[in-house]
Amino acid sequence: MKAYVYPKGDHGPACGFSSWRASCFMPMVQVIDRIPAHPVARIEPPARAAPYSCALLSTGFLISEDLLLTAYHVLQQLQIEYECENEEAQAYVYFFGPSRRELYRVDKKASKHLPCGNPDRDWAVICVEGSPGRKYGYIPLTKQPQIQEGDPVTLIQRGDPARPLMVQGQVKIVEPDIVAYDAPTRHGFSGSPVFNERWEVVAVHYAGKNLYVPHGKASDTENPECYSRGTPILEVIRALERQSIPLAA
Repeated sequence: MKAYVYPKGDHGPACGFSSWRASCFMPMVQVIDRIPAHPVARIEPPARAAPYSCALLSTGFLISEDLLLTAYHVLQQLQIEYECENEEAQAYVYFFGPSRRELYRVDKKASKHLPCGNPDRDWAVICVEGSPGRKYGYIPLTKQPQIQEGDPVTLIQRGDPARPLMVQGQVKIVEPDIVAYDAPTRHGFSGSPVFNERWEVVAVHYAGKNLYVPHGKASDTENPECYSRGTPILEVIRALERQSIPLAA
């Protein structure tokens, strides 16, 4: 199974967890070429919305040529309701090639009228101008990804330049509306794809560990807020289908 749809002219294989571990000490550019990292982008909010811009950087990933899946609270930061051409009102998405990064604008008008997202489950789809998926590929969504407690997961993020591109963890809780895992996440990881060991997307990351949850209780291990959390991808797929938004094969 392909981890992502390769852009035209790129037919490199996607690696699994074992080969990723074996290549941990290889130069990062080589590692990136062997995992579905190219469709994962950095989202930058409008300048006027970002007095603390570094904290507002986040992540999203392409699920088609021009649709980017991310967290709903990221969508709110983009100020989609403002469609003016003022440069300070623009929101941008950065994709990273082998040698440089490339900037694309968020299509605010199309995103505003795209009826897809859930503030309660914290996921959303936005439109990106220029069809970047033609160049960087996109990640197909599997309707029945394999995930259960104890499974390893990997997150790929672009929103926090000071953190590793990838972090790993173990699934702790699987429920219909949440997947919780012990991967070390923080600001910038919001909107990251959560992969199982087959490189299938199993969740969209939206929150890290709640530092205010009391510790020392037996029930801590059963509380999702004690871990990083994501929305199960099956919920996203069902919502996309209800809105007649085509899924890339």
